[in-house]
Amino acid sequence: CPHRDHRSRGYSDVFSSMAAAPSNVLKRLQKEVAMIASNMPEGCTAGPEDDNMYKWTACVLGPKSSPFAGGKFHLRLTLPKDYPFHPPAITLTTKTYHPNVNNEEGSICIGITRDEEWRPTCTMRDVVQAVYDLLVSPNPDHALDAEIADVYIKDKKKWEKTAREWTKKHANK
Repeated sequence: CPHRDHRSRGYSDVFSSMAAAPSNVLKRLQKEVAMIASNMPEGCTAGPEDDNMYKWTACVLGPKSSPFAGGKFHLRLTLPKDYPFHPPAITLTTKTYHPNVNNEEGSICIGITRDEEWRPTCTMRDVVQAVYDLLVSPNPDHALDAEIADVYIKDKKKWEKTAREWTKKHANK
């Protein structure tokens, strides 16, 4: 997925832009950027947006084993000032036919990003992996779109067909 991330600039550019951050956050994010560079799930990218270490972009390629195969799903991740003690906020900017996505707001329901499930040991890589996993295995019990969840539960073939159509229409950018 082409987008601006840490690989489009040198590591030193990303890290120099983080100089205003508290040293513990800076060290943590330096480790995360390095981890992402060497250990990201296949088809996924993530990194700081422009020169703001609290704003990240990510892209997840639709898993081959899902109706989202072939799609590119773009995310914005906003880290709180007290990261890693609280989770980032995620906005899915790609319109997606999924029970756990609210297309009006771009919100996505993933357990790891809820305060009660987040742990300071979680990383941005873990967040991107959770989005990938949710594309493979929707969770209609925690739906943000009740109508899509209803189709998923009652007529999975229809849901898969519509999800493929939406992927082709909205997730090829």
